[in-house]
Amino acid sequence: MGEFVSLEQAAVYNEVSKISLQKLRYKDKKAGRSDRFKDDKVLLDFKNPLEIEISKLYYKAACIAGNEKKLIKELSNELGLERDSLRFYFKYFSFKHFKKAQQIKDALEQYCKNTLWGDIEI
Repeated sequence: MGEFVSLEQAAVYNEVSKISLQKLRYKDKKAGRSDRFKDDKVLLDFKNPLEIEISKLYYKAACIAGNEKKLIKELSNELGLERDSLRFYFKYFSFKHFKKAQQIKDALEQYCKNTLWGDIEI
């Protein structure tokens, strides 16, 4: 995943105030989300914590599928999302909702496991 750093370091790196990170930690705790904050540490790239994992899985799955179009078609059928939405997600690897990002990550992992070439390291 990413590197956990102090709130002060993350605030300077992301050019936000420390108080906004504290408020975000409270909102995450209230929502039951525990991926961005651990104890008094925060992910350095807290805005999109699954970006690296999803991008690696996407490129691995795209290699397995043979092309992007086939992969997006299969994922859209499995997840019930529109193909254009998936294309947008994979173009920018930005997910506004953590649960949707987690669903896409799980679907990509499942896609890679269900193929003969799933054990390829990329």
